[in-house]
Amino acid sequence: MVFITNRFSRRAAAAGFALFAALAFTETAGVADTGLPTTEGSRRVLSPAADNTYKNRTITEDTTWKGTVLVEGGLVLASQATLTIEPGTTVIFAPSSSGEKAVFLVHGRIQALGGADKPVVFTSSFAEPSKGDWQGIVIMASEKKNSLENCRITGAEAGVEALFSRVTLRNVNFTACGTGARIQDCMAVMVGGGATGCGIGLNLLDTEADVRDAVFSENGQAILSQQSSLYLGGATISGNSLEGIKIQGGRIRIVGNSISDNGSGMTLMECEGTLSGNKILKNSDVGVSLAKARVKATGNDISGNGKVGLRVEDGKGAAWGNTLADNGDYDLYNGGTEDFKAMGNWWGDTPAIERRIYDKRSDSSVGRVLYVPVLQAKPQADL
Repeated sequence: MVFITNRFSRRAAAAGFALFAALAFTETAGVADTGLPTTEGSRRVLSPAADNTYKNRTITEDTTWKGTVLVEGGLVLASQATLTIEPGTTVIFAPSSSGEKAVFLVHGRIQALGGADKPVVFTSSFAEPSKGDWQGIVIMASEKKNSLENCRITGAEAGVEALFSRVTLRNVNFTACGTGARIQDCMAVMVGGGATGCGIGLNLLDTEADVRDAVFSENGQAILSQQSSLYLGGATISGNSLEGIKIQGGRIRIVGNSISDNGSGMTLMECEGTLSGNKILKNSDVGVSLAKARVKATGNDISGNGKVGLRVEDGKGAAWGNTLADNGDYDLYNGGTEDFKAMGNWWGDTPAIERRIYDKRSDSSVGRVLYVPVLQAKPQADL
């Protein structure tokens, strides 16, 4: 668990209501028209029979949604209001009459509590949603206990964008979004769920995040973290075309994850912390890259990656108790001028370990890899 200070609260007021300054909201509700599906270009547009319709409105009182809800244009949940969304509810976001993308701005408290067999669905008005059909759910300057549980979010620019807020996502699945969740200056918890078919699955900026047991697959990039404090445990990160994890700055604890079959496994830059007990296997390029990263890498299985298992650019980190074996060109590549300490690792059954290492023996302009003594058997944690 990550414990943090509430450093964002002073900045919350500055966020204000600027996002909707140009909109004039009314307090009237209506019921959606019922009609046959239409088309926009070559895409089929739904015309649902909605239980409630919101057109450029502000919700100022506690409200409960159920059934089918249609949001056209902008919708604001005021700071004093709580929105409760019941299991099985479908929320459809459609452009306004002037063509502006739908967006839901939350200043109050949202409780979207789906069931395992009756999720809450947030989607676009297209029969087959695609990235950017609607803007997304924006939780801004809300320090209340915002919670989304057993939800599916599809077709948004950013499924959930949280700023200066507290948010918990439990079993929330993002599909076909530009970014699944973008979380900035927040305290955030994500348990289960994950992202599929998004440009970026999870983007963290200046945030304190605890992410457990999530699945990120078939995205461009699974997790991008900048200047954040991140605990990542029990996640499955696979099939992402660019990279599984990219971290720049902050503190990390990455423990017990499966990171496989991505373009690259992970890049850790200018951060500090622990990388332990992970299986980093069969990524097309590099398994793990360390650059200006004070990271302790121990108990990981870094094997079968296409080009390099572990690439380092300096001697700030260290690696011990890992399996470094059967990677394409090199098991460990030192691209910097400093020596790197990689003592006490298992290098597979090869009798010539030095041939699996790129360092001063290969290029006099780079530093050494200090790898002796070596483990004589695969670490038990990797069996």
